Amino acid sequence: MKDKIINYTYALFGTSDFAADFLEELFLLKSKLPDILICNPDKLKGRGLKLSEPPAKTWAKKHSLEVWQPEKLDDSVCARLKQRNFDFFCVVSYGKILPETIFGIPKSNTINIHPSLLPKYRGPTPLENQILADDLELGTTIIKIDDKVDHGPIIAQEKINTKHWPMDKITLGKLLAKKSADLFNRTMALWCGNSISPVAQDESLATYTRKIEKKDGLIDLSQNQREIFLKYLAYKNWPGLYFLIKRNDPPMRVKITSASFNDDKLVIEKVIPEGKKEISWNEFSRSYSPFSD
Repeated sequence: MKDKIINYTYALFGTSDFAADFLEELFLLKSKLPDILICNPDKLKGRGLKLSEPPAKTWAKKHSLEVWQPEKLDDSVCARLKQRNFDFFCVVSYGKILPETIFGIPKSNTINIHPSLLPKYRGPTPLENQILADDLELGTTIIKIDDKVDHGPIIAQEKINTKHWPMDKITLGKLLAKKSADLFNRTMALWCGNSISPVAQDESLATYTRKIEKKDGLIDLSQNQREIFLKYLAYKNWPGLYFLIKRNDPPMRVKITSASFNDDKLVIEKVIPEGKKEISWNEFSRSYSPFSD
């Protein structure tokens, strides 16, 4: 079994912070790293439109992994992959849907690591939506990819301990990346050795997520305070949480940068009024009161 763990070869399709965290956890476990990383191309970001590389690429470069960044998963990519004779492909938050011409190439086909207990939270934003739903049934799933999104049969699945719930998207992502890497490390030699029979997902339990948009960060301060706090945690970093005060025309956007939840109450600690520096909530209340959302 040890030889199998050392000898299997695979390509990892991954782009995001979650993919980078997953790779880091594999490294810490001294698990078999991918032979190549395939991620999305670098993108222009920020006000200065600087070229920014994906987090997974940054990690791969530090560890001398071969990196491919194809614009499209076309025939040329397919041909290059076939030349390498991989045992399997692994998809971890890649950001694109793999066509069957790609996912059907390797011997053990292609697996997907999805940070939820599938069939719950299929789609692109499982981390955010588990937080928004205040769901205590959290975990990670390895599936065999088929021609539908997050639909394939389950190879392995594991729950996580939620004693520190709720947690923000970054913390949850790192926790599930660690659990996913451990599950992957314990599973893949068995999978490559045909010792696991995948089990079909229960379609009656399927739920779906959508991409998060910038407008999703807009809140009404009069809404349920627990819901506001869950949005604050789910939208950490991006799109962030903000409300509008209508004393100006156009209304001023106020971003919430620090908040907590104590005694069933939302406690806003720091904000950034549009065009201003970060200030405490107390200072904001004194300077801008009365305000409306």
